[in-house]
Amino acid sequence: MKTRRIIAKIHLWLSMLAGVFIVLIGLTGSLLVFEPELNSMLHPNLYKVTEGKKVTYQQALQVVSESHPKGQIDRVYTPSEPNARGVYLFRLKEGEEQKNIFVDPGTGYINGTLGDKALFNLIAEFHEKLLLKDFNGEKIIGTIGFIFFFITLSGLYLWWPGIKKWARGFILRRNANPYVRQYDLHKVIGGVSIPFLLVVSLTGALFV
Repeated sequence: MKTRRIIAKIHLWLSMLAGVFIVLIGLTGSLLVFEPELNSMLHPNLYKVTEGKKVTYQQALQVVSESHPKGQIDRVYTPSEPNARGVYLFRLKEGEEQKNIFVDPGTGYINGTLGDKALFNLIAEFHEKLLLKDFNGEKIIGTIGFIFFFITLSGLYLWWPGIKKWARGFILRRNANPYVRQYDLHKVIGGVSIPFLLVVSLTGALFV
């Protein structure tokens, strides 16, 4: 019982200290998953596709290279890929700035550019480095990932009612006490999501 109380205290304090960062990292990660859809809503002009002659990848690459001769291309999405949503999307670094270049596959013209100050570039920078370019932001994110993994493991230990009584971990008690209701809700949601949280937290930390 003493061990359980110690783990419960560690679980509580780690959750309180790292919880805000975990929520923000999770929220920004979720937004990045839907970046193409949200960006196309915010900047429809960037995803303009002209019907007619299709520009080849080599032609689109030449247009971007001529427009940004000092840019170092990191990644390219072709029109058929979900991230590009019908256009050529070039992600390049020019000096210290990260840029997204959108090319119309029908004309070969550049529809527009999003720089470091664009919403989703800032979201990505926060998700990956907490906007701390000069303070090892990536390592801080990795450390938070390992803390999240330990919080989840300790939560699994506190949640587990035993093999014979495993179903008790999914019971919501009908109690007038709001603390009991919130505790049970936390326990049930945690029990259902534990497998996913373990995978997400550990792989996120290891990826860094």
